[in-house]
Amino acid sequence: AVAGDLAQPRLGLSDADWALCAGVDVIVHNGALVHWVYPYARLRAANVLSTLEALRLAAEGRAKRLVFVSSTSALDTDHYVQLGCVSESDDLEGSRTGLMSGYGQSKWVAERLLMHARRCGWPVAIVRPGYVLGHSRSGATNADDFLWRLAKGCAELQLAPVMANPVNVCPVDYVADVVAFAASQSRALDHMVYHVFNRAGFRFHDIFELMRDYGYPMVDAEYMRWRSVLMESTLDDRDSALYPLLHFVLDDLPTSTKSPDLDDRHTRGLLEGSGVECPDVKSLFGLYLAYLVEAGFLDAPSGPATRALPKLSVEVQGL
Repeated sequence: AVAGDLAQPRLGLSDADWALCAGVDVIVHNGALVHWVYPYARLRAANVLSTLEALRLAAEGRAKRLVFVSSTSALDTDHYVQLGCVSESDDLEGSRTGLMSGYGQSKWVAERLLMHARRCGWPVAIVRPGYVLGHSRSGATNADDFLWRLAKGCAELQLAPVMANPVNVCPVDYVADVVAFAASQSRALDHMVYHVFNRAGFRFHDIFELMRDYGYPMVDAEYMRWRSVLMESTLDDRDSALYPLLHFVLDDLPTSTKSPDLDDRHTRGLLEGSGVECPDVKSLFGLYLAYLVEAGFLDAPSGPATRALPKLSVEVQGL
């Protein structure tokens, strides 16, 4: 492994390491500074300029394919919510304005740069996932994630907001499979964008219902009441899981978390015949909870349960 820095010129690599990396066959740019509160200016170097540096690296010596892992945050505007379903051939003009998060803005700019490179004949592909959850077999997951902080915060309050918005969640190994196919299959260059979409369907209220099933007591509350209780709680306890995201959560969560469906026909065509399919996340939720309990992120469930947490098959280090 060669260490670098996304925010630095030439990705923070030495001359020797840059030359070494220039000899590869394919580049997968999967690095980003992910932050729901930082403005675009704080994210530009790591998320936008690093994309230009990845293009430079792809042009060094012989031309190399570049696969960029983006995010559906680049689609978070009223235009696409009202559109209902976003095509993989969409040019992103619908989010030229209206993106509220600096992270979504940085991904939009990076994608537009790559679309220009593609029009100039460069072998570029974009993989665009939504929320990425844990591994479908080990349960290993990133605890410092909005959805898990929301889940933990509601468990701490024993109160959950009434939210029925769909949320696009996929296991990390499925996302990795799509990226691997985009990087290795010649037919992947037939298209520019590959959506990573869970067609099984998942909604925010599924998080809270499943947590209750596994023994986390919480009652439903209208959003404004939940927000009021959360605000009072975090003023008294800054160790709340949701405190780092308080500005985002208190904005208008039922509105800000609306998202369109994604047309994923390019991705389905790319994976055709491979046997790779996105698992139903509901069936994996207990595995994720078990991992987060074992890692010390969540307390063990203490309430009545209709399902038992599964036993993990891997050793878990504390977070």
